[in-house]
Amino acid sequence: MAGLGTRDRVATLLAVLATLSVLATTAVAVATYSRRDGAVAPDAASGSPSGSSAGSPGAAVQGLDGSQVVHGGGARFGVPSSADGWTVQPRDTVLYYLDRRGDPSVGVKGAAVYRAGYCRGRADSNRAFVGFAGSVAGGSVRTVNTDLARRWVRAIALDDDLATSGPHTSLRTEDVTLADGATAVRSTSRITVARRGPCEAPAVDLAMVSLDTGRRVASLVLVRDAGVPGVLPDHAADAI
Repeated sequence: MAGLGTRDRVATLLAVLATLSVLATTAVAVATYSRRDGAVAPDAASGSPSGSSAGSPGAAVQGLDGSQVVHGGGARFGVPSSADGWTVQPRDTVLYYLDRRGDPSVGVKGAAVYRAGYCRGRADSNRAFVGFAGSVAGGSVRTVNTDLARRWVRAIALDDDLATSGPHTSLRTEDVTLADGATAVRSTSRITVARRGPCEAPAVDLAMVSLDTGRRVASLVLVRDAGVPGVLPDHAADAI
């Protein structure tokens, strides 16, 4: 599988507002995460992950309790404090997965990362991330959600050889209610890491949450390692 920080990982959201207007995974010259372990590309790369631009994620605003709220294009989400292991990436840093041609496939910009540098000798490693995955004009929320989630699953499952893929569970899609009472659609899947590296967990969990903002369907992706000590626990992910 080719991907970020480690495979899938779900990040704790303190809040996902119904105003979720989304991201920009447009082509930007930035240092990027380009492998399942989260290896940073040696040079600044121009990535063009799919998904249309609808506002750029901004820097995190810190609350009195140290929690961090990330804003972007009318959307925002929150993660715990840096003391709890969370780091918000610069707004023009793109974390992405590669396709079989070695090109950026799907990604997030200005994501919040959990336990950055957890793997010794790998400053670019992390145990989880959360960020805006794209916005789409037109189409039902469920259709947009499942189509985008399937693309992420395929990208995450792709092994480092960019030729073979690990197994994954069928996508589970359900209606959910967000903290502000808005209705959204969430899809989840678990990907098995068939060819593990020294920094990798045996499995990765993906969660994709999408909702209608009135003009577009916005989507937030949460990815986390699973099956080893030190990963984001289920109850924190379930809090989403």
